[in-house]
Amino acid sequence: RRPPRSTPKPSSAASDVYKRQGINAEYMGFSIRQGMEAFKIGQDFSKKIIDNLNLCVSPYHVVELAKKKLGGCGFQEIKESEPWTKLVPGCKYYLTRNLTSLMAFSVGEKFDPKTATMKVVATHTDSPVLKFSPNAKMQKAGYLQSSVQLYGGGIWHTWFDRDLTLAGKITIKNSSTNALETRLFHYKDALLRIPTLAIHFTRSYDKFEFNLEQHLRPLFATDVVDKMAGLDLGADCELATRQYPAIVKLVADELKVAPKEIVDMDLNLIDTQAASFLGVHKEFISAPRMDNQISCQCGMEAFSDLHSKPDFLKNDGDLNIFIMFDHEEIGSKSLQGALSNFLTEITKRIFDKIVSGPDSNDLYWAALRRSFLLSADLAHAINPNYADKHQDVHPVHMHKGVVLKTNMNMSYATDSVSGLILKEIAKKSNVPIQDFVVKCDSLCGTTVGPLLCTNTGIKTVDIGIGQLSMHSIRELCGTTDCFYYYKLMMGFYSDYHNIDKKIMMCQSQHHITCLLYTSDAADEGLGVDLGGRR
Repeated sequence: RRPPRSTPKPSSAASDVYKRQGINAEYMGFSIRQGMEAFKIGQDFSKKIIDNLNLCVSPYHVVELAKKKLGGCGFQEIKESEPWTKLVPGCKYYLTRNLTSLMAFSVGEKFDPKTATMKVVATHTDSPVLKFSPNAKMQKAGYLQSSVQLYGGGIWHTWFDRDLTLAGKITIKNSSTNALETRLFHYKDALLRIPTLAIHFTRSYDKFEFNLEQHLRPLFATDVVDKMAGLDLGADCELATRQYPAIVKLVADELKVAPKEIVDMDLNLIDTQAASFLGVHKEFISAPRMDNQISCQCGMEAFSDLHSKPDFLKNDGDLNIFIMFDHEEIGSKSLQGALSNFLTEITKRIFDKIVSGPDSNDLYWAALRRSFLLSADLAHAINPNYADKHQDVHPVHMHKGVVLKTNMNMSYATDSVSGLILKEIAKKSNVPIQDFVVKCDSLCGTTVGPLLCTNTGIKTVDIGIGQLSMHSIRELCGTTDCFYYYKLMMGFYSDYHNIDKKIMMCQSQHHITCLLYTSDAADEGLGVDLGGRR
């Protein structure tokens, strides 16, 4: 028997092979050897990312996994709704809002309110998805179907003919205590499908047309078999009047509760196919919800790994923050979205609990002006089948590093200063950077970056890594870029303070002297003699 197939290892003649193929011996400013090393490390790191993606089937699950990772490196949970004790340098805490947003923070042991900065990485937990409606019962042509609502701007035709299942949050009323409790839910077997119309019933062979309300209804049973099952949950199961008893029973069995105890369900339709490696060299990650869970996972791994090192906080003097918002895909206007008071309120509360005295307020606002925020959201890699849709001199390639997003209309928050700081951090972290802009005849997406920059006044830069098929039910990115993303975030938390100090010093020491030339008439009117010069 042949041994199991393994990932091909780079040969010692890799550089010669690249040269024969016309590829420069320098790989994004790295040697071929360095590039191959990064590729191998990226594959190993991506195994962890794939495992995380398979666990995080909804925003609720993203936050739950983050809580476990933070708890494993010494973070304690605190509540917004409770008074806080005094915070001291060296402390590590996290808190959640509505179970789909999370903020973790630590205070360096060398914290000085007069010089400290806030180092923030901001992401979002949500992705375009189909959600069960409150009254989901629909029946047509002998099939049991569910009414669904569209969340975000998904590529909805990719949801047809996929084996779908359900995941989300279930609220139960404990029959013993009468208290409301929340449980996370994920049914792993195929449960639903949205069928396409057979080609024989349409004349539009070259295009796929469908109505979002009429044709995106998943089916999960036939009426005849459901009746034979004879399922009756009784009059005391109120939810069964709005949702099919078969679905309620399935959820109850999975959670090991009585159907009548379930009072509400917040359920998403998700793809049953797991995230996995793809490609002959296993160089891609194929997964659902990649935008923006890749940013959440890489950010959380960087934040938790740094705080697992005993020397990190011992040598740090800043406020380190990792925050995941919800509802970015629908505009961020919510209690737990980036337009909420989540970041500003909590950072002010933290500062007030560290710094006492009348100057606390002034020191906080001064610290905001010294602070820096990485808005981490995935970017568009060049699509070989639609290369003309990408800007000619700003193509984004997989395995070529983290993407720096710029838009002169400020759809991205990057400006000349924040972009320069980011490039300096990347250089020190040995991470390659790619610039991205959209074409002038294309619309530009946006992120939480401009919203947070506007609300807080913190210097902000928008970054990501390249992916294909953004907002499809299945998306694709490169393994090496995931590692670069993680590495850059590690470098940001470790090195930002010193890099910012160096750049600000250079800016204050170098001035440009300008001579303004005006007309003779203006000279005479102002009584200025420029010696005839204009």
